[in-house]
Formats: sequence, structure tokens, C-alpha cells
Amino acid sequence: MGSDAVGDGDTATYLVECYMPGLTPGKLDALAQRAQQAADRSSRGGTAVWYRSVTFVPQDEMSFFLFEGVSRRSVAEAIERAGLSYERVVEVVHLAPGK
Repeated sequence: MGSDAVGDGDTATYLVECYMPGLTPGKLDALAQRAQQAADRSSRGGTAVWYRSVTFVPQDEMSFFLFEGVSRRSVAEAIERAGLSYERVVEVVHLAPGK
């Protein structure tokens, strides 16, 4: 499901790429909490979005947030609600161990 249409209610996994100069690992937890809260607000508001994880690459000053949602737009709106700027939101395939 690569479009912004809701379709039959299926969700996809999206990677949100954020350039965050000056971010330290110590501040990452607070950002993750904001992302979680924004996703929760979206879901309570009727748009299914789930925050899954974040990976921080200090050398590149990049953070990669992983979300699941009904559309790219719904994930982008959640990250904007969290007050985070982002470079892009792309659909990805994420395989966890044992899946």
C-alpha cells in the first residue's frame, strides 16, 4: 500500500528521516516520547498511527523514526504534531527476528 489512500484499512510501515543537528543520545528519549504521544493522539482521533522505534546516527546527526499507519500522510501529520521537522517519510519493509 504505497499511496495516501486509506483503502481497506491495511497499514504499512513508514520511516521518517529527521536531520537533527546538536541532538544528543540523552535528548533522544524525550523525542521518542513526543513521537509516541503524537501517534497515540492520532489513533484516538480516528487515524490509525503507531510509533514503533527510533534509531539515532550521531555521526550524521540523523534520526530515523519507524511508524506504522494507514498512509504516509497520516504518519507525516503525527510527526508534525510531535513538533518534529523531517526530511521525508517513506514506506519501508521492516522485518523483525522471527517474522
